[in-house]
Amino acid sequence: MMTWRTAAIVSAVVAAVLAWRLVAIWRQPPPPLPASIHLQLAPPPGASLGAGEQTFDGAVSPTGDEVVFVATAAGHVQLWRRLLMAAAATALPDTDGAASPAWVIGQRAVSFFAGNDLKVLALDTGAVTTAATGLEEPAGATWLDDGSVLIGHLRGPIERWRQGHPSPATALEAGDLGHRFPARVSRDTWVYLAERTDGSRVVRRSRNGTDTDLTPADGHALPVDGWLLYPRGGALLAQRIDAAAGRLSGRADALVAAVGVSSVGRTQAAAAARVVLAGPAAGPRHRLVWFDGTGQPQESLSEPGDYWQVRLSPDDTQAAVTMLEPLLRTLDVYVLRRGSGSPLPVSLGLAAESDPVWSPDGLTLLFRSSRAGQSNLYARRVGVEGAPETPVVQAPGTEIPSDWTAGGDVLFSRLSAGGTDTDIFRRAAEGSTSPAFADGFNQSDARVSPDGRFVAYVSDESGQPDVYVTAWPPRAGRQDSRASGDGAAATTPARTRVSQAGGSRPRWAGRSLYFLRRDGEILRADRLAVDDLAYAVPVPVLTVPGLRDFDTAHHSARIVAVVPETSAGPAAVDAFLDWMSALVGPK
Repeated sequence: MMTWRTAAIVSAVVAAVLAWRLVAIWRQPPPPLPASIHLQLAPPPGASLGAGEQTFDGAVSPTGDEVVFVATAAGHVQLWRRLLMAAAATALPDTDGAASPAWVIGQRAVSFFAGNDLKVLALDTGAVTTAATGLEEPAGATWLDDGSVLIGHLRGPIERWRQGHPSPATALEAGDLGHRFPARVSRDTWVYLAERTDGSRVVRRSRNGTDTDLTPADGHALPVDGWLLYPRGGALLAQRIDAAAGRLSGRADALVAAVGVSSVGRTQAAAAARVVLAGPAAGPRHRLVWFDGTGQPQESLSEPGDYWQVRLSPDDTQAAVTMLEPLLRTLDVYVLRRGSGSPLPVSLGLAAESDPVWSPDGLTLLFRSSRAGQSNLYARRVGVEGAPETPVVQAPGTEIPSDWTAGGDVLFSRLSAGGTDTDIFRRAAEGSTSPAFADGFNQSDARVSPDGRFVAYVSDESGQPDVYVTAWPPRAGRQDSRASGDGAAATTPARTRVSQAGGSRPRWAGRSLYFLRRDGEILRADRLAVDDLAYAVPVPVLTVPGLRDFDTAHHSARIVAVVPETSAGPAAVDAFLDWMSALVGPK
């Protein structure tokens, strides 16, 4: 029989053993957290993901169980929808030319840009409505809890649209070029990418009218449940964000080893609490190609490269182009010569240079350069070693040159004095500058006809960007020499709207006018003999999805265009499930 003393001793020994076992267990390191699951999202059969330089352009639903994305099939760009656990995707009708999809908070709907409009697609009914129209160079959208939407711009601040009407949401700081790709953090907080005139980029937090720099980045950021995902050095980093305090905390960990970023700063990724989708870098996938007057391809003018703009010299033997400099990630001006090898650099500065314009004699290039926090116009002789860069227009603002006439006039656009719209200015040969088109609308890209009698330009007075033609120099109107039926003099309108369904980038070719519409569609409108300002209905000439720019030859019926080297996007996009498990430690 066990005495109480023996029982006490046994109990003490058992307790000691149990205590030792518990201490041993507590001292053991916790089991490792499960790693994120790495899968791939394949494109629909017969299609490629993205469009143009966008290797992935999509958005994950707030619940994290489905994704809408852009895909190109047989040259047709539209939105597709897929449940992440499903095997197939479904094309969404009435989304032609869609870009930058975003989920609408509190609705079964997604928005997308189509040209210069922001449209909303109701997923249950298929109805498409317009939330914002006549946008100038839109760059991303995000929806807020009150039903309003923030819209970024390549050049300019973010606007907040409510019931079809915009109001300022941010203000450009000194040295800012544009506020792009806003992303909601919480009810009263969002982040966006600030593009600087020197080519640098920074992610900013905006909260109750106060903006705070968070971190330098290569592209826009994606906020998810207290984390901020942003690209830097080719990788997609993840770091904790204190939105209220306006700062990042802790270490930035590489979540994805390689992620693409477009030239305008759009990160090729989408994220939700359970999944991150990331596309690769597009690489130099464009080249300059000659097309005949019917739109048939001829020979190439260049090797593949990251080309963005092209302007032919007056004798058509040289092409001024802008290319993305891979190290500094800024645009620079080069010249391609017929029969020569590598492009010849023209601009000398470390800042971004773009929008080249040839002098009438073809010896000098005018271009835009962002230096010292403002954008000015410079001119430099081509092919002359050590030739200086001569300032042509220097004034606070954002000057964009468009033409240099035989009479010595330089045409350029910039923000109006009030900063509410863009006007076209004329710098005369003797140096004086005066407005050419300034009537309260956004107007740009003025091009004088080869005979010097007319000017084509882009204006949004119709509610969308369209191409107009008027006499040069501009005048209020004129009396037609032909008599009307009752013998009175007939009055001809001061200008003609050439494009009827949107248009930009007018280019002259004799009596014809070419312009760009939507995603890579070039049209031609011929001037009618009955009236100097009468034009035939525009006809399509060439359609190349992902076309970046084009120009028309001066001495032949040919077109040179910056076209994608290949229309094929990535074979698949990387998908990381339960990605937070690789970042969040034990609670």
